[in-house]
Amino acid sequence: MRTAVLSDIHSNLEALDAVLAAADEAGCERLIVLGDIVGYGADPDAVIGRLVERNAVAIAGNHDLAATGGFDVSWFNEVAAAAIAWTRSKMSSDATAFLGGLTPRRDTGSVLLVHGSVRDPVAEYLLSVSDAGASFALDDFPLAFFGHTHLPTVFRRASDGTVSAWMLDENVAVTLAPG
Repeated sequence: MRTAVLSDIHSNLEALDAVLAAADEAGCERLIVLGDIVGYGADPDAVIGRLVERNAVAIAGNHDLAATGGFDVSWFNEVAAAAIAWTRSKMSSDATAFLGGLTPRRDTGSVLLVHGSVRDPVAEYLLSVSDAGASFALDDFPLAFFGHTHLPTVFRRASDGTVSAWMLDENVAVTLAPG
């Protein structure tokens, strides 16, 4: 099944609509969202509405948790904290309830979804091979997706335990093979 995996929408409806159109054009049948659905952008309710319409499999990011009172905004910079305060004041009760029902980690049985990392599903930026290696060591999963970094990166652990990484190029398909 072709799946679109996205993260860090941050209430940007126009960007989300463009990505959904590209996913439709590519024949994606499933949508996975790795958190930070809200924050910064002007359309939290509309973005959440689009995801609900698509029956997206979603997890919470640190901004989503902050918007529902589940993450301390003192960790945020001034701009991010102000954006969360604004988002809280604009979100409908339905949107708040949707976000409140999400967690930053979800195991679907075939894939592990985290916003940050396996070690810290909420806030860790997974930016290095050593950090990825620490996450691989904490849990046994065949495949995991993470967001938060805003960088399209693949980490792979070989059968000998060696971890490698590479950045994904735009418009390059990634095929995941068993194992």
